[in-house]
Amino acid sequence: MDHWPWPRSINPNAEEVMAASAEGCRSFHAFNTTSQRAFDKCKVGLCGALVYPFSNRELLRTGCDLFNLFFTFDHYTDVEDAEGCQKMVDAVIDALHHPDQPRLEGEVILGEITRRFWARAIESGSVGPVAQSRFVDYFTKYVRSVVDEAADRDKDIYRSVDGYPAIRRDTVGFRPLYALMLQELPDEIVYHPAMVEMSACVTDMLIIDNDIISYNTEQSAGDARHNLVTITMLEHKLLLGDAINLLVQQHITLQERFLKAYHSFDPQWDAFTNQQLREALRDVANCPRGAYCWHFECGRYFGSKGAEVAMTHRVQLLPQLLNGDRRQENVVIPDIDELWGKTEELAV
Repeated sequence: MDHWPWPRSINPNAEEVMAASAEGCRSFHAFNTTSQRAFDKCKVGLCGALVYPFSNRELLRTGCDLFNLFFTFDHYTDVEDAEGCQKMVDAVIDALHHPDQPRLEGEVILGEITRRFWARAIESGSVGPVAQSRFVDYFTKYVRSVVDEAADRDKDIYRSVDGYPAIRRDTVGFRPLYALMLQELPDEIVYHPAMVEMSACVTDMLIIDNDIISYNTEQSAGDARHNLVTITMLEHKLLLGDAINLLVQQHITLQERFLKAYHSFDPQWDAFTNQQLREALRDVANCPRGAYCWHFECGRYFGSKGAEVAMTHRVQLLPQLLNGDRRQENVVIPDIDELWGKTEELAV
C-alpha cells in the first residue's frame, strides 16, 4: 500500500463512538472474562473509524457495531463444524429479517447481537431503504459462505487458487460494508462496469492483505486452510516468503486496475446523485487503506508489536499453541502478546 493515493484518515468522532459500541458489545457477555479482555485489545471499533472516516456519527456507530458483530461471529464460527455453523447462521439471518421480534430462549447469542445491531441501524436513520435491502442481501451471502468454509474444514479440503475466490469474496466481508457506502445510489450506477471493477479490485485487495497478515495467527491455531498464502504455497510449491511476494505482485496489479477504472469514471447524473456517488467512491477508495492500517494498529494480529511489524515488514512465526475445545462458551480469543512471550520461552 506504499503508493496508494488515499492516506490514512480517522473519523473525528472515533473515540466516543468506539467506546459506546464496545460497551454495547460487552453487554452481550459473548465471551468469558479472559477472552473478552483479549477481544477488547483487538480494538475492533477502530476498524470502523478507519473504514468510515468521513461518515456522520450515526453511520459511524453502525459501522463500529457491524465490525463488532463481524468479529464476534467470526470467533464463534471459526471453531464450529458445518452443522453448528448452519444453526448460528439460521439465527443470524432470521434476526436480520425480524429485528423487531425477541429471540428464542436458549438460542446462540449471535441472534440477539444481530437483531439489536440491525434494529439500531434502522432506527438511527443511518441506512436508507435501498441500502437496507442491499445490506440484507450481502450480509446473508456473507454468513452463508461461512458454512461452506466450515464444510471445507470438516472434510479437510484445500481449495485451488482459482476456486478459492468463489468463497473468499464473500467471507472477507467487504460487500456488507460496501452496501453502507453506496447509500441510496440506483442500481444503474452500482452495476456500472467501472463500479463493478472497482469493488472487485477492493475485495481482492482486502483478501490478499487479510490473508497475509492473519496467516501467522491462523497457522498457530492449526487452521490456515482457508488462507490464500497457504493455497498459493501448496499449488505453486513455493516457500512462505515466495508465496507472499507473488501475492504482493497480484496486489499491485489490482491497485493499477482500480486506479484505471476510478480515473475513467465520469459521473454524469443529476447533482444530488453525483454528490452521493463522489462520497461512495471516496469511501470505497479509502477502504483498503483503512483496513490495512487497522491490522497494524489493533492487537488482533501483532499484539503490541504492530508498529514494529509495519516498519520492518517482518514477523516471527508463532508455534501451534491454540488447541482444544473452543466452541461457543469455550471460545478462546488469543492474547497475541502472551503468545509472543511463549514463543520467546520456547526459543530459550
